[in-house]
Amino acid sequence: MTEPSSSWRVAEASANWRVARGDLPDVNVWVALCSAAHPFHASALQYWQSSCQSGTTLWFCRATMMGLVRLLSQPRVMGSNVLDLAQAIALYRQWLATPAVELWIEAPGVDEALEQIMARRAQA
Repeated sequence: MTEPSSSWRVAEASANWRVARGDLPDVNVWVALCSAAHPFHASALQYWQSSCQSGTTLWFCRATMMGLVRLLSQPRVMGSNVLDLAQAIALYRQWLATPAVELWIEAPGVDEALEQIMARRAQA
């Protein structure tokens, strides 16, 4: 393997950048937490309980939020436990209402814009 070109630059953190403490679980962990029928639900639940006991914040980012809603609303993934888009978004909102869970904040209005796009898709 060769070293990167010397012309590559290292990105510098902006003044607004901050380190967040906690974990950013993969979307598959969130899906396992949401479905008791998931083969790794028990393991995910242990992880959740351990995180809560230790005071570890669990983060959603835009990719995990969208992935969770997408997977929960796919019959081939969820089988008989499939949710419609409104139910999947509501479940995501329940997670955000939990004190141990936060969303890594992006530009103002992104949530509303994405929910409007998904609502239009659900009506199609």
